[in-house]
Amino acid sequence: MGTLGTRKIHTNCFWRLPEDLIDLKDYVGFFDYFRDICRSLHQGSQNKKVDTLAAQTQEDVMTIIDCLRSCQEAGFKETRRSLRGIFKVRRPNNETDERINASINLALRLWLTMDIREKDLYSRRGTPWNDVSPLSTFIETQFRGPEGGVNKVLGNGMTAIELKRNNGISVNWINNLEDHLSYDISRKSLNVYHLEYVLQAHLQCKVGIIPEQVIKETVLSFHLLFPNHWNQRTPTAKYLKKLKHASFPEVPLDGIEIPQQFQLAHFHYWQDRLAILLSESQLPPTTTALESTLPTLRLLWNDRRNPHQWWTFWFAATILLLTVIFGVITSVATCMQTSYTYQSLQLARAAATGYPTTH
Repeated sequence: MGTLGTRKIHTNCFWRLPEDLIDLKDYVGFFDYFRDICRSLHQGSQNKKVDTLAAQTQEDVMTIIDCLRSCQEAGFKETRRSLRGIFKVRRPNNETDERINASINLALRLWLTMDIREKDLYSRRGTPWNDVSPLSTFIETQFRGPEGGVNKVLGNGMTAIELKRNNGISVNWINNLEDHLSYDISRKSLNVYHLEYVLQAHLQCKVGIIPEQVIKETVLSFHLLFPNHWNQRTPTAKYLKKLKHASFPEVPLDGIEIPQQFQLAHFHYWQDRLAILLSESQLPPTTTALESTLPTLRLLWNDRRNPHQWWTFWFAATILLLTVIFGVITSVATCMQTSYTYQSLQLARAAATGYPTTH
């Protein structure tokens, strides 16, 4: 995204933050995300990506974002009409509705870090902005509430460290806010949105495109998974360092305190995903293949959520191991004793007959 000065200007254009308050180190992950998306436009079929965009420069993208910011209560058609007038001045007779649509979706992906795009042969993921809903309403519908109303306590086993130690669940950093806290059961991988400073910027600029409650719940989920992350001496900070991730910022929550004990009721938009994760965290480690035996034993050793069960299992395992060891020792000793007895019998027989014995 250009020089440091250019990056500050673009960050200011994205979220209207004062340049003197912008620390570019906080937005390294976002700049990487920006670069990867722009790079993907230049890969593969050029006619399918870059050439189908009305926005050909970063300034064009910023123009679209400014229009979206000021017209967030307008529908897609009204926004497209406004942008058509702007781009026809810049490049007359070259900006069709399809090119403007693709550019709007690109700007939304960059600005909101959400997978908003037209579905086609090359991209089966994503959700297109429809021609009916205002932008703010459309974005809110991408975050669904819970299907059930069951409330449960989210205990200490829901931290990232305990999930890894007890259940073998790894953290996978992602850039798409919509996929936050989604769980891949086959890979035992938990997706965690990691562009937390982008959320902070959206909260501070008070534009309201992303629902404020979504941002606050996402920040709360950081505190659930990574408690005391700001203290560099805690296991959480060391674990984040191992995952090559810096501590999360202290995003202001406007009066919402971090609870001493998390419950599902503290979350609305992420409640169903946390309920799935809670159920997974309560399952005992299982072995699905021979090569997973050692990792499973390690999980069983670390899983001390039920001390009585832990002591019973490992006491029985120790007795079994000792039984096998002593059984092997007894078998070897018996074989050796049998061999010595046979040799003694041979010697005695040789002495009685006067013939030497052969070995």
